[in-house]
Amino acid sequence: MRLQTSTLALGFLLTACGAAPQVNQSAAPSGAKAVARTHRAPAAAETAPAAVSADPTTPSYAVGDYLVRVFTLPSRARVTVSERVVAVKDSSVVLEITREAAQKSRSIRVELNDAPGHRGEVIAASVLRAGAEVPVGTAVYDALMSGTAFSADENEGQIESGSAKLDVRGRAVDCTETSFRVKVRGKEATMRTLELVNSPWGEVGAEIKTAQGAVLYRAEVVDVGHDELRTAAVSGD
Repeated sequence: MRLQTSTLALGFLLTACGAAPQVNQSAAPSGAKAVARTHRAPAAAETAPAAVSADPTTPSYAVGDYLVRVFTLPSRARVTVSERVVAVKDSSVVLEITREAAQKSRSIRVELNDAPGHRGEVIAASVLRAGAEVPVGTAVYDALMSGTAFSADENEGQIESGSAKLDVRGRAVDCTETSFRVKVRGKEATMRTLELVNSPWGEVGAEIKTAQGAVLYRAEVVDVGHDELRTAAVSGD
């Protein structure tokens, strides 16, 4: 991911999971979090797209929307998380989430609340076995998403915010970049978050750096878009 700043003079990549940074809150962006969207979990988006009764200011997901991110933490293997919308209901959305790390791949389906005030909350989780969905506890989902979140000890406030362009596979995607002054283990650090404009994925990227420039956490968007045909194959429709 290459971030080309518009109104901000920022020259590096961002990433994070789905909620605005708060004290003792995971820096994971929306899709990852819930995915911990790190899901407002986003940074994820029917053959005939069904409108979702959501906050009028928040775009609705559609079957075929997808988001792919890479999460990096020190001393841990890089984790790639792919989220794809396979169903849209009146007040919820179903995502097919695949985690790839250390040459291993695992997938799960998660139904997330998409109603105002509850967006991103996990309703149910299941896995596919012999072509059938088998319900599993939300703890299975939490385990799948381990290694994609990072918590700052203290958020000392916003530094600045502005428009930026995210380069995703040669496409310029509009986003809002915001920086915060935080503390991690008693030391000063800066957290930068990335939120897609006019996108149901919302906040999808983040990065936390120490004053010395060491990266403590990074959630990087590597692809985002819409692909109904591929999703139909995944969902078995």
